Amino acid sequence: MALRASLLLLVATASVAAETLPINGWYPCSINTEATRPPKSSSSSSVLSLKASIGDDGRMWSVLLHPMRTTYIEALAAPKRATTVECATFTLPLCHAGLCTANASMPTIPVFVKRALASTRTTSTKALWFLQGGPGASSVNMESFMVLLYNVLGGAVDVYTMDHRGTGRSHRLTCAAAQIETSGSPTKGQITNSVLATCAQDVNVQLGAASLLRSFSTTSAAMDLSKVIASLGNDNTFVYGVSYGTYLVERLMQLENPSIKGYILDGVVSNSGSQTNQKMVFNDWDKNVDSVAQTFVELCTADAFCSAKFPGSDLKTTMTALYASLDAAPTKTQCASLLSSVQEGLTPSDLLRIVFSTLLQDQSLRPLIPALVYRIQRCNTNDALAVYNFLVQLTSSSSDDSDVLDSTMLYNLVVASELWRTPTESASALASAFKSTLIGSDVSDLAKMYCIASGGKDANCAGVTSKPYRLQYPTDKYFNQPIAIPAGASVLLMGGRLDPQTYYKYGSYQYDSFIGTAKRLVEFNYSAHGVVGNTPVTTKNEAPCGAQILGSFVRADGDLASLDTSCMAFVQPMTFQLASSDVQSLMATTDAYDGIPTQKFTQGITKSGGGSSSGSLGSNTASNTTSSGWKTAAILAFVLVGLLLLVIAYLLYRARVQAQKPPTYNEHIPDA
Repeated sequence: MALRASLLLLVATASVAAETLPINGWYPCSINTEATRPPKSSSSSSVLSLKASIGDDGRMWSVLLHPMRTTYIEALAAPKRATTVECATFTLPLCHAGLCTANASMPTIPVFVKRALASTRTTSTKALWFLQGGPGASSVNMESFMVLLYNVLGGAVDVYTMDHRGTGRSHRLTCAAAQIETSGSPTKGQITNSVLATCAQDVNVQLGAASLLRSFSTTSAAMDLSKVIASLGNDNTFVYGVSYGTYLVERLMQLENPSIKGYILDGVVSNSGSQTNQKMVFNDWDKNVDSVAQTFVELCTADAFCSAKFPGSDLKTTMTALYASLDAAPTKTQCASLLSSVQEGLTPSDLLRIVFSTLLQDQSLRPLIPALVYRIQRCNTNDALAVYNFLVQLTSSSSDDSDVLDSTMLYNLVVASELWRTPTESASALASAFKSTLIGSDVSDLAKMYCIASGGKDANCAGVTSKPYRLQYPTDKYFNQPIAIPAGASVLLMGGRLDPQTYYKYGSYQYDSFIGTAKRLVEFNYSAHGVVGNTPVTTKNEAPCGAQILGSFVRADGDLASLDTSCMAFVQPMTFQLASSDVQSLMATTDAYDGIPTQKFTQGITKSGGGSSSGSLGSNTASNTTSSGWKTAAILAFVLVGLLLLVIAYLLYRARVQAQKPPTYNEHIPDA
């Protein structure tokens, strides 16, 4: 039996390696897809620019697609660190065998890959791949992680990333003919539920048949990756995925590519166990966020600094009472009026739940939650101005190169097909569940999206007009199945217990469901989403602990017994305090709780500045270094890589675009 298994493995290896893929490349390119923005003043910057301003302790606000700005990058630019960065597109079949049958008009699609080769290469040089979350996000946010781990590993490893098919430069799925995603459209470029059916028709017509929607499935993307890895011929390959990227890596494991020696899952989306609620689905998003929120407020009570702000009470009790008072008297105070002005029909408590959910997902921003509760509860004139300034920053708009690389249509397609529990709950039931949370995001619109995408066949889709075009594909044989760890490979799972996007319990579920013993689960008590970036250490100039552990896993050839986790003893403790410069950027004062704002912010848009384009890992970033330490670089990759952060972005968009007005700030006369 062992001999037969060995022979089968050899045959599989030979058959995979024999396939040569057409390639357009490799071309010298920049490690950063988007240009670097120059700093902007806080009075005119958007929230994305302001979140990117660096605190005096070396921290950076999480921000979508902002290039790394650390002195560590300056070191990377030194000649001994410089290496060639290359880009290419591989030609892959639109339909992989067994999934669908392509039309003659579009038999193939391009798949974009970026890499940085090891500075010194040998026959045993390893390859490390980074896979983005979403679904629907391009690989842009993985670029900073390529640099981070390239240096953790001393430039001895080839690092790669890839645009998931349907995103970015890999045949982005879009409804171009309908022109819905243009800024001049009635929905300002957003694919809302009101236009989803039209976009679904556009995509179906592009592909030529509803059966071809399966060509953009998770399995199709995993097959792309497996074939590209095989074509590159490196039998010492490791693959890292974060958030939805873990779901993609799990599907890749089911393909059993013998070139892959190790799999790393960070912020786990569990693949199986729907019958026991152990498979992660988006229906439970608000419940999961609330579970993390309950832990967060308990930590505030146990923290001397945070608990002192709520004498005679605690954060949870104060929040609950605040929600009730704001909704009961939405014009009684300046703060209540301010919150009520953001969107007609959105109660102040619901707005705060959504805002707090966004903050909770960010390890640097989450200490603002108790500060905002403190100010809104008291709400004197200074408090109202501080809250107004914060909301101006939060609701300002911004754009960057990556906006056109992400795909809302791919997001909707994969969610409706693989990441939504069926039969679905009603939108009203999910809305009620949201209102019962301490902190939540309101995913009730996703139930409506599912009903439109699936044709409204579920009982709880009553009232949704059925359309002839679907945005849903049938699942395949890999869906919802326990995964056997491939022979000769191992898997490392990592997660944070304060991660509201991929709740830590799903990492445990996936660990338990893996068939095999070559597995290890590492958890961090206070990390938010993405432990490779959100586990800063107290030792100076050291990489985040999650990054160190990932590097150790690769160095040890995936040998879990040799995994070095000693850095866990030096992870920075939980804190509820904010850097004064961070608070200044968001509130125009240095004290989040009692400071007096020195100005009233106005809304503005940050425009990106110029940047060079070269084929060097370091040369494009050397002149853009304004901070120190590893934390800044690492956090960047996790802002919208989260499994549902696209939903949060949409909810915030809805809160400002549908109303078409900013929050209003007026001198207020309290009700009698």
